Amino acid sequence: MIGIDVHGDKGTIEWKAVRASQVTFAFVKASEGATFVDRRIGANLKEAAAAGVLVGPYHYARPDNRPSVAGAVMEADHFCDVIETIYNPKVHARPVLDIEVGSGNLSEWAFAFCQHVEKRLGVKPIIYSYTYFIRSHLQGKQLAKFPLWLANYGSNDGNRHTIPPGEGPWEKWLIHQYTSNGRTPGVGGRCDRNYTDSLDPLRSVVADEDDDEVVVIDRGRPKAAPKRIPKWVWDWLRWRKKRSRPRGGGGGGASTL
Repeated sequence: MIGIDVHGDKGTIEWKAVRASQVTFAFVKASEGATFVDRRIGANLKEAAAAGVLVGPYHYARPDNRPSVAGAVMEADHFCDVIETIYNPKVHARPVLDIEVGSGNLSEWAFAFCQHVEKRLGVKPIIYSYTYFIRSHLQGKQLAKFPLWLANYGSNDGNRHTIPPGEGPWEKWLIHQYTSNGRTPGVGGRCDRNYTDSLDPLRSVVADEDDDEVVVIDRGRPKAAPKRIPKWVWDWLRWRKKRSRPRGGGGGGASTL
């Protein structure tokens, strides 16, 4: 499966042409740091999905400006604030932390960002970085909780190439960004090209075989991870509510559960 990633400076993307070229997934820039918003995020999410491309948003991290864990949470909040009204986990791919600048051990920073995004959106994000940066700054074992999108260009000639199955704390990467010199119909100039074995792990919500379960995601800031509520619970609540309604026309108050 081949994918691309783009940002607003690429201008208008012809997403139908992108999909016609056998590109099946994409990630588009949403935000950067604690204030920047990509001007094309809304249009790119909407138009890519409409063209049949599995698309998700990414945040370009700036731990070089805010190296504390509090800075990571601040950036995570900014990212979620930007996307939460336009992001649909049943339609879009997982959100992404793009971390490729900064110094020192950034494992706690990246982990705090991802945990906070998961807490707010109810979706486990992907971490994007490149080989050298991971070896120098992202060695914390706790990061393996989140899937890896690994940039490793080799000769950067636009073609796929073989790389080790994992890097740093990750035993296996989920996505390989294999070039920054790709050409894709519908995208002006050169663009990043990516490969993955399957689209399912990229999805925010993979459809359940059991239709009796629904996924509930709180768009606020839940204290706990989202829970699956069986359909029979909803049926029982509706039955209880119906039973508890006042009978007759005697001006009874509103019924409660």
